[in-house]
Amino acid sequence: MKRKFRRNKINLASVVTIILAVTAGVVTFGKTFFEGSKASSTHAFSSDAAKFSEAAGTSTLAAGLAASFSEINDDKALLVDIQLGPEDVHPFFEGKPACSLHAALKPNGSIDSAADNLYLATVGPSNAGLAQFGLKKFPDTMPNLNASDFDYIIFDIPLLGQTSSTWRKAAFMDELLLVVEAENNSRELIKRDYRELETFGKTTAYTVSELSGAGDTGRVPCRLNNLGDVAGRGGDSPSGETRATVWNRGSLRPTNLGKFDGGDYSSASGINDAGEVAGAANMVKSIVPFVWTPTGGLGRIPLLPGDNCGQAFGINKDGHVAGYSSGPKGRKAFLWTRSAGVHNLGVLAGGNYSTACDINDLDEVAGTSASAAGNRAFLWTKTGNMRDLGTLPGDTSSDASAINNNGDVIGYSKGPRGMRAFLWTKATGMQDLGVLPGGNSSRALGINDMGAVVGSSTSSSGDRAVIWTKQAGMRDLNSAASVTFGVVFVEAHAINHTGQILVMASPMHESHGSGEAAPHCAPAPPSSFLLTPASQ
Repeated sequence: MKRKFRRNKINLASVVTIILAVTAGVVTFGKTFFEGSKASSTHAFSSDAAKFSEAAGTSTLAAGLAASFSEINDDKALLVDIQLGPEDVHPFFEGKPACSLHAALKPNGSIDSAADNLYLATVGPSNAGLAQFGLKKFPDTMPNLNASDFDYIIFDIPLLGQTSSTWRKAAFMDELLLVVEAENNSRELIKRDYRELETFGKTTAYTVSELSGAGDTGRVPCRLNNLGDVAGRGGDSPSGETRATVWNRGSLRPTNLGKFDGGDYSSASGINDAGEVAGAANMVKSIVPFVWTPTGGLGRIPLLPGDNCGQAFGINKDGHVAGYSSGPKGRKAFLWTRSAGVHNLGVLAGGNYSTACDINDLDEVAGTSASAAGNRAFLWTKTGNMRDLGTLPGDTSSDASAINNNGDVIGYSKGPRGMRAFLWTKATGMQDLGVLPGGNSSRALGINDMGAVVGSSTSSSGDRAVIWTKQAGMRDLNSAASVTFGVVFVEAHAINHTGQILVMASPMHESHGSGEAAPHCAPAPPSSFLLTPASQ
């Protein structure tokens, strides 16, 4: 069942161009990304006006930004011209050829420079740029952009239309430059369009799909990969036992992943884009971590020496798994790889236990550890260091929930005022994400590489699933769609690179208005839904 809601309307009759910028607040390592359309520039270049049949000023501006950035402290700048193919040359740089973006971002790669510290790249065949670098491609490329040697990367794109998927990237950008033809538009019209543009990305239309069987007792989807596959646990119909389950993209029908011999329980807690799943399953005497692959099925992950139980929670693109191993000496966070086996991540100073909740594609691990000052969210990196991420001001403890490929960690901080969702980045430290109006607590549970965070918050109307972005702050994910389904979205578990969100819902008649359940009504099992941006 699918329905659409919260459609965004915008009148951009006077808009000539938009340049969007993501700064270090979202993308780490201090990089800045610009997306240009039709504009003008004050930077001087030897240009070939015949190359651009319409509004050539855009490429002039993009080239000007790239050249200017390349002159700052010998910083390296990459100009990505989506309108040029690999066989084309850029008219502003004396006919220098462009390489592919893939080659430019390749580790230790060597490409020719157009000028000192200035490089050119394209994303695909000539006139196919937008198709080659659409909404789904952009977040997938971000980890490579972050890891590159460039200090600035500038994207030159053609004029955007109302239906372009690129518009939705505005929700993740820090700076928005609107360029208009002043002689053809009144000041009031420009102001109106600017106000409308400012609100763009603060509301999103979603297609809402209910996960098959997710409302049955024991069925709890909890993780989401970038392709739209969902992992969690579900009831096995013949036996009534709980099994690790994957809801495959498209049909969203559940697939039972099985159990170990002698056991009667398994649960999935992580899934990567290869369809590999991490989780936990019981055996005769204990619960142990597992990794499931489409070709190998269910396989046990070894425990740390002397331990007898554990669980796996996160899995990255390489199939590396993070979780915890437990025994007589307490619980310890671990990282497991097929080549190196299981590795003890240790604990913070003064602590005696730790657990890992998630792992990114760089093998950075987030989790929670005891410390001399109380429980603390931590970040572990391959240097072998476990970093205490602290708490929000005045709080006494913190817990991590997830990590993205930029090394940003989310979770919640606790203290006398209650619980608050947080976002921690290397650049800014720990930030309070706030609560919905009328609420007093919140939790952050999922984050994507664009920096969008999902979770839950209390409000004047009860518990609500939320999304937080730097531009729009915290927003309730409920609207006409949840009402149509007769449910309230109470918690968002995960968000992927394309903006799909996994939410859990409860029947509307239960405790979401007054805070008390309706009399004579037995609580119904929660149901789960996948919210997909309507432009996909």
